[in-house]
Amino acid sequence: MEEFTAENVLQAVHSMYSSTQPQNIKEIDNWLKKYQKSSVAWTLVGNIFTIPNQPEYLYIFNAQTLKTKLMYDFEEIKGVNFLAFKNNILNLCLQFAECEKVMRQLAQCIGILGIHLVEIWGDSMLREISMAFSAKVPLLLEVLRSIAEELNDQSIVVDTDKSNLLRTMLEKQAPEIIKFLETCSSSHSMLVLEVFLAWMQFGLDAEVAAILPQSKLLLLCFQAIKIPEKFETACGVLCEIINLTGDYEKYSETVKVLVGFLIELKETARQSISDDSLAEGYIKLYTSLGNTHLNKILQEQSTEILEFLVDLFAAKSNDGIYLLSQFWHRFCRIFKRKEQQEKESLNNLCIYLMQKMLPICIKQFQITPEELTKGLEKETEEIRYNVSVVLSDISDILSIPSVLLLLSGHLANLIQNQQASEYDKYSQLEAVAYSIITIAENSEHETNNTELFKVFCAFCQQVWPVNQVNSTVCSIFSAFNTQLEPECLKVVINYLVNCLKSNCTPKIVASAVKNICLHNVVELVNHIPAIMAIHDLSIMTPELAHELLLEGVASVIWRTPAENRYIFTLCSSYIHHLLEVKSEQALLFACDKIALIFKNSIAKDIDVMVVYGLFKEIWPQLQMLVARFESNDNAVEDICRIVKHAMKKLQLAFGEFLEDFIRIISSQFLKYHHSSYLYMAEQLVKIFASSNLYENIMIELFNTLSNSALTILNSSQSLQDNPELTEDFFGMAIRYLNHCSNLTLATPNFEKILILGKIGIGLQHCEAAKCLYGFLDVTFDYCNSESHHYNPYAGEHLLMHYKDILFNLVSIIIGVVSGRIYDYIEELSYKILMIEKGAEWLQLALVQVPHDCLTESEKVKFVQQSQTNKNVHTWLDKLHKRSKRRAMRLR
Repeated sequence: MEEFTAENVLQAVHSMYSSTQPQNIKEIDNWLKKYQKSSVAWTLVGNIFTIPNQPEYLYIFNAQTLKTKLMYDFEEIKGVNFLAFKNNILNLCLQFAECEKVMRQLAQCIGILGIHLVEIWGDSMLREISMAFSAKVPLLLEVLRSIAEELNDQSIVVDTDKSNLLRTMLEKQAPEIIKFLETCSSSHSMLVLEVFLAWMQFGLDAEVAAILPQSKLLLLCFQAIKIPEKFETACGVLCEIINLTGDYEKYSETVKVLVGFLIELKETARQSISDDSLAEGYIKLYTSLGNTHLNKILQEQSTEILEFLVDLFAAKSNDGIYLLSQFWHRFCRIFKRKEQQEKESLNNLCIYLMQKMLPICIKQFQITPEELTKGLEKETEEIRYNVSVVLSDISDILSIPSVLLLLSGHLANLIQNQQASEYDKYSQLEAVAYSIITIAENSEHETNNTELFKVFCAFCQQVWPVNQVNSTVCSIFSAFNTQLEPECLKVVINYLVNCLKSNCTPKIVASAVKNICLHNVVELVNHIPAIMAIHDLSIMTPELAHELLLEGVASVIWRTPAENRYIFTLCSSYIHHLLEVKSEQALLFACDKIALIFKNSIAKDIDVMVVYGLFKEIWPQLQMLVARFESNDNAVEDICRIVKHAMKKLQLAFGEFLEDFIRIISSQFLKYHHSSYLYMAEQLVKIFASSNLYENIMIELFNTLSNSALTILNSSQSLQDNPELTEDFFGMAIRYLNHCSNLTLATPNFEKILILGKIGIGLQHCEAAKCLYGFLDVTFDYCNSESHHYNPYAGEHLLMHYKDILFNLVSIIIGVVSGRIYDYIEELSYKILMIEKGAEWLQLALVQVPHDCLTESEKVKFVQQSQTNKNVHTWLDKLHKRSKRRAMRLR
């Protein structure tokens, strides 16, 4: 495209907005974006505004360009006469006062400019603007709104100290603005309310507080909230006013007026409960009052407001239900914390409110006919979760037995009711079951769960003909983490087995079986035939359900007497698959299941000798399989997983197999570089490095594996291309540092690994990056003389690398990384900046930071504050956020 000139810009904009778009529209769009980022735009913006009789879209684009430059590139015009620059923009506002869309963009420019020029213009800004625009009230209102709103725009690249200074100035001048708004004509009522809302952030001083109860602005809000198109703005203003009246003594008259109006508004609000957007606004309004003045409401026992907050709970707005659940959760918490005498005086009110809310909660749990047959919508699940928070609080206030009594009575009536429609019966049954989940979760510390067990048995008397009911009943047992009474356990297990045989969702049933097994192993050891029957059924279920069932079954079988050899019986079918493996898929299936069985042996009450006996029996097969499938990544990983879980249980008893296993790891890694072998070395060093007997063997293994790995991982690109190998290589290095640091730091390859980590900064694979930055972080602790891990050798020979590492970290923050990876970078950067040389290294690193990420004054403050360990995380976060916004603009 051509150079950036006014003529070319006009031509490009006209092409973009013409009725027939050109074929090279993307090229033109990119050219205009580059123009907006260029420094020449500062000059051309002014020139273009002087060109008369152009279409509105041209002036809108020009104003947007000016706004963009003010937001991100103000550093580019340090040498200009700012007072003349400011006056030009004020004149442009007057010039385009009748062109609303252009005027709004220019008003925002004034708001942004006010922050940049706060030191030289802040004191006189409002006075000057009021004088300049006194004849143009809509323009003045638009500019006043923009001044307040732009102060909250976090994307503007400006020193935070300037924003804070302007905020302080505006707080002092806010009363005058409020008084001015009182005098404005009602013909501008909507704009007046918007300005009022924007300026609420600066608070209400005593003078404004005194006039507010009779304020024209307050009356305007009361009128506007009843008009649908003004509802959102009026609601926002009232919420802000309520939030600012927290000091009841100071604002008591205003609060009384607000409360009176909200009581009067109840019926209007009640009629809007079915409209989600209106309901959400009303809920926000009433919860704002409730949260801000809850202690006063409790003190005066203001039942009208509290009762209506209960009634609002019938709304179906997801966000509204969340706000109400937060309010009632806080209400219950405050009630519970009251002194005993005050609590007794409030007890009747609180019980009345909770009893009124309980049936509403159950009703909220009830799902639609479609959901009953096809499953829950995501929004329904979110509403149910929020309502369950309130139900938990209700059961806390009323007591679990009293809530359970109501639910069990309701359940009995439903089961016996022959008149109800199928939908009514099963939707209510499912709602009661969902309510019981909350009760079950809260019953873990109850000494007597007899009534709850009766409810469990009632639900488990049959497999229900509606699948969603069974899914919710099963979810009760996934949530109940307490031992069942033996007779109840039999009923529950029988129900779950029947669910497995029916068309119930296997994963949900399996999750319940697993949880019941884990919490009832002592009793279930006496019911091995039933447990083995569950295992037989698991073979026919999908993979995830099979694994959940196997975990539950294994947790019981491991605890059976060793002489019964039930664990060998459980494993036999999978071991058979290993011995006669006919395909990779069959091998992976068998290995996964055997690994899962060993994984469930970790508990202390499981006899280590039983685990040892089983592992010793299959170890020869595992060695044979490694040799047979040595080139297959997936097979090797799954075989190693069996060894890992057995090793975790056996600990030093695994020493009998160590020499053979290390030989396998070393030889196979040299051949195929499977990352699984590095992971196994990581597990081995955790167990054996602390023993002098095995220390040298472990270091020899480290040298062998690192030598080989460094032939593959030797550049930034190689790390990107081999994320799993990278992850396990640095993971192994971390583990070696944690368990035998002195020997590891002195190995010939360690500095090479550190240099590899340095050049790997910027790795995008999340898990690999976690290990890489974790390695750099742990190594730094050994280099830092202030750390209790300090190693003199590392401090002398390795610390110097962290100057480059910090430079690379800053570079990658500018280049943008995902939030999770940034967390690792931030923590490592912070550590480096805390040492004596940190500020010096930071100054060098910040040279590469562009002005729309940090201004020059901000860079100076960052370095200065890092010397005193002040706001370092804040500065890093600011650099990260601005870099993300910059990247979005550059795209």
